[in-house]
Amino acid sequence: MTHAPDRLGQTVRQCHVSRRGIGRAGLLLLAVLAMPCNLAQADSLFPEPGLTNPKLRFATGRVVGNQPEVSPDLPNIPGPPSDWVVGQWQHTHYLSSNDQVPAPTIGDARYGGALYAFNAPFDESHLWIFHDRASYVFELFERDGVLRGGGANLFLSAKASTEATLDKPIDYALSARISRAEAAYWTATAEASGAVMGQVFSGFVLRFDDPQSPRRINMFLQIPIAASRPGHGSYRSCNAGAEIVGVTANESLDRDPPLAFAADPGPLRPLRLRLNDYVCAVITHPAACAQPGGRSTQLGAFARVRDLHNWRLQAMYVGLETQARDLRPGAVTAVPQGSVAVGVQLSGLSITRDEGRNYGDGFCH
Repeated sequence: MTHAPDRLGQTVRQCHVSRRGIGRAGLLLLAVLAMPCNLAQADSLFPEPGLTNPKLRFATGRVVGNQPEVSPDLPNIPGPPSDWVVGQWQHTHYLSSNDQVPAPTIGDARYGGALYAFNAPFDESHLWIFHDRASYVFELFERDGVLRGGGANLFLSAKASTEATLDKPIDYALSARISRAEAAYWTATAEASGAVMGQVFSGFVLRFDDPQSPRRINMFLQIPIAASRPGHGSYRSCNAGAEIVGVTANESLDRDPPLAFAADPGPLRPLRLRLNDYVCAVITHPAACAQPGGRSTQLGAFARVRDLHNWRLQAMYVGLETQARDLRPGAVTAVPQGSVAVGVQLSGLSITRDEGRNYGDGFCH
C-alpha cells in the first residue's frame, strides 16, 4: 500500500465509479472531481463507491445464522439506509442509532462541526460523520478493549455487490488520516506481547472453490494501515475441516503500514493497493493448516489454488482494533496492562476491477 501518485493510483483515481451503480451521486462526484473515467474498463465491486451515504446501519455484536446481526433501527438521517454497516466486536457498549447525539457539539479542526455523531458512554467508542466539499468523512474511534481471539473492533463493512474473481486486477483506494493515537504500557511485556495494542487496517473476505472437490477455502485477509506496535509484520493461521479450510492472514508488503501511528493534523492521505498482490503473497507463502487429530496440510494440496479464476472477493471492512487487557490462555495477568486510544478518519473508499486487463496470466507465482 502506498500514497505515492504512481500509475496504479492514477488509474484508481480516474475510474472508481461503477457503470452499473453510478447513479446521481456518482455523476455528481465525477463532475466535482472533473476526472475522466472509462466506465467500460472498471467496475465498482462494492455499493456506494466513495462512501456517499451517511445513513449507516449498526451491527449489534451478536451472530445470528452465522452472520453478524444488524439492528433494524436506523439513525435520524435523511434518505434510504446505506448498504454499509458499522461492525463491532467485543465492546462493553455497542453503538446504535440510540447513541446519536446533537452533532453541532462535535467539532474537528479541519472539517468544523460534525453532521452526525454517535457516542458510546465513557468515551469507549464513537462514530462522527463530517462533510468535506463533495465527500463525507467518517471518523471511527475506540479505546482499550479485551484481547481474546482478537481485540475490540469498530469497522465500516459491506458485502460485495458482485463476487468477482481475482484473475483481473482489483484495485483498492481510500483516503485516511490518523486523528488520535495513544498507547501507554504498564508492564514490561505489554507492548511486545500485544497485550496493549492499537491498529488500523483494511480487511477482505475471500473464497476459493476447489474445482475438483466440494472443498473450499475461506480467507480473512487483513492489510495494515497503522499500528502501535512496530514491526507487526505478516501473520498466518490456518485450520482445516472436512470440507472447509479457514485462513486468517495479516499481510504486509514492502511499504506497509503506510501511515505512522501518530495523530496527523494534515489532510487525508490517499492510499492505493492492488488486492491481488496481497492474496498471492498469502497463497505462495502459506502456513501449515492444522487438521483434527494433530495432522496438518498445506494450501498447495488444493488443486489449482494458485489459479485466481477460482478466488472470489465477498466482503470487506476497514477500521480499528484495540486491546489493553489480555485474556488469552497463558497471559501473564488478566488485569489491564496499559491503555490505548485510536481514531481514524476515512473517505473516498472504492474497490474496482479492471475488466480490460488480466492480472498477469491469472495465476500466483
